[in-house]
Order: sequence, then C-alpha cells, then structure tokens
Amino acid sequence: MTITDLKVTERNAFRATADDGLWDLMIASFVAMFAIAPLLSGSLES
Repeated sequence: MTITDLKVTERNAFRATADDGLWDLMIASFVAMFAIAPLLSGSLES
C-alpha cells in the first residue's frame, strides 16, 4: 500500500463521516421543528 492509496482511503472515510453527520443534523432540525412548533403556537396566538 502506498502513501497515495492511504491518503485516498482517508479522504473517502472522512467524506462518508461528514455526509452522515450533515444528514443527522438535517433530520434533527426537522424533528425539532415539529417538537417546538406546538409550544410556540400558543404564545403566538395571544
């Protein structure tokens, strides 16, 4: 295994981890929107 192969493998592993993290954040913000919306709707009506 050469140094170039090792760098390519590291780069691919980082991309896979970074992509999963972004999807997790997007899903968490989507779910949080529905969890927080009912709490805000009561205070916005007044």
